[in-house]
Amino acid sequence: MTAHADSWNDPARVALPYLCAAGSAAWRHQNWEQSLLREMLLGAADRYGDRVHISRELDRLIPEPGSPDPEALPSLGTLLAELAEGRSTTKRERLALLETARTLIGWRLAIIVDGKHQTRYGYAAQLSVALAEAQVFAGGSFDYCTQARQSYPRHSAFHRELEKVRKTSAFPK
Repeated sequence: MTAHADSWNDPARVALPYLCAAGSAAWRHQNWEQSLLREMLLGAADRYGDRVHISRELDRLIPEPGSPDPEALPSLGTLLAELAEGRSTTKRERLALLETARTLIGWRLAIIVDGKHQTRYGYAAQLSVALAEAQVFAGGSFDYCTQARQSYPRHSAFHRELEKVRKTSAFPK
């Protein structure tokens, strides 16, 4: 499966970072450029050549005449970042988006960590750190990582991934 197909099959890969960024107005913060949240929203899509074009495998094999070159289109992360930046939202609406992200990430962590899907612990740790960064961008504290760690006290493999990912954050310990 290609990176493009994977991002469409697992919308959480782009939807959750979008909610965190939109909910915190992260792009306004001085540390946005160095943040894991930005990398999750923009970097992964661009790094793997994941371009926005909804097509089926057959469409790739037999493109329609006059269809745009998928490589010429912006990445999904770029489109979502532009949407977040261009959308006029109140502080209350942003907090609602951030709370939605917090709830969905909590559910995702429960599925991954409670389910002992150790191959996904790195992804769960990335979501935790991205949400913690978003909280800082919104004027709060970087406490979600501590909360995630305390929620799963007996999952040392998850703790190791969390510490490893936290070191890549714009707000390392």
